[in-house]
Amino acid sequence: MDDHAYQIGQADGTLVDMPDSDRWVDNSESVTGATPYLNFWDTLLKKFFKATFTGILDEIPDKHQNYKTASEITTIDTSNAALPYTYYWDTTLRRYCRGKADGSLECWDTCLADCSGKECGSDGCGGVCGVCMGTCAAGTCTLPLPTSQLLAYYPYTGNTNDVSGNNFNASNLGATLTTDRNGNANSAYDFNGSSATMMTPIDETDLATNNGRDFSVAVWVRAEGWGTCPSTNSCAYNKIVLSNRAGGRGFLFGFTGAGAVSPSVPGQIQFLIGSGCTLSQVISDTTIPLNTWEHVVVSLDYNESNNNSEIALYLNGVRVPTKVRYAENCVVGPWTSGSTIEQSNVLISSAANMRIGNDATIYSYYYFDGQMDEIALYDRALSAAEVDDIYQYFLTQ
Repeated sequence: MDDHAYQIGQADGTLVDMPDSDRWVDNSESVTGATPYLNFWDTLLKKFFKATFTGILDEIPDKHQNYKTASEITTIDTSNAALPYTYYWDTTLRRYCRGKADGSLECWDTCLADCSGKECGSDGCGGVCGVCMGTCAAGTCTLPLPTSQLLAYYPYTGNTNDVSGNNFNASNLGATLTTDRNGNANSAYDFNGSSATMMTPIDETDLATNNGRDFSVAVWVRAEGWGTCPSTNSCAYNKIVLSNRAGGRGFLFGFTGAGAVSPSVPGQIQFLIGSGCTLSQVISDTTIPLNTWEHVVVSLDYNESNNNSEIALYLNGVRVPTKVRYAENCVVGPWTSGSTIEQSNVLISSAANMRIGNDATIYSYYYFDGQMDEIALYDRALSAAEVDDIYQYFLTQ
């Protein structure tokens, strides 16, 4: 490919050279007459080609490995795509799209009214060159997990956007994009264990079911360490995956840390909830290994008949045995086998929004150390079957 000849794919998969001819127009000329059209310019930025396409075009935003600047696109890049294909970039020189030459191409601004037969992407529904996420269906974008009372879903495909439709986009405060469990670049976030966290706009008013007594969180994690503690037991309930705690009030979900006191040990899945010196704590009997991707879930299920809540913890789709203990008036009781907590310890009420990777206290030894991906928050309890379905689905993705 030289500066004045580009190749474009036909529907049969073959390539046709586009020479310097009347099929090119100067950049000062209008490119109307073809709708929609794609503008290509050579490395000298002097000539444009216009063509009409009617098929599928996938966005390559800056989160992908093969994102290129205009000056870098001098040849067809063969990485991470079926061949042959070509590039398109918009007039702002910021966004690139990739289309396969095994058919026609098009770019759309929002999710199509009818996605049937279209190629699905993984970057959510809508937006410039947006594509349907998950299973394409007429008029809908089907997410790859249960959607009933889905509060927020952060797939971490290059950003911290919530694709549940509720627009609870998270603000990233120091986490960095990294490779996910399947080797996809820029598809998970790394939390450094000392300062990285994310703030969500979700607060207690968004938890409507039973006044916040029903709630679930599902997440993929790869822990790299359990931290250090300034003194014994001072960080027995870090590291935090998700929390709304502020001033000793609210909940946290995560893992026991380096300050865990027997029978608790570092790396147990943990859920803690309460206010001040009135707390309930549930931990798993099992621990998760370091440097391995694991799927963990917590589900709160309020029982109106006895005014208690069942706290279920899951590891890789399977509910795990747990222990529970209470603190009343700052007197901590013993650990007992079980998963039921009393109503007096159930309320999630807090003045703070939910944070990922720490809570509003921002203790240095609470920060999660490792990677997270595919965080889903529900305003209800997930069933065991739903938890397993979510885990099994992501195993294949």
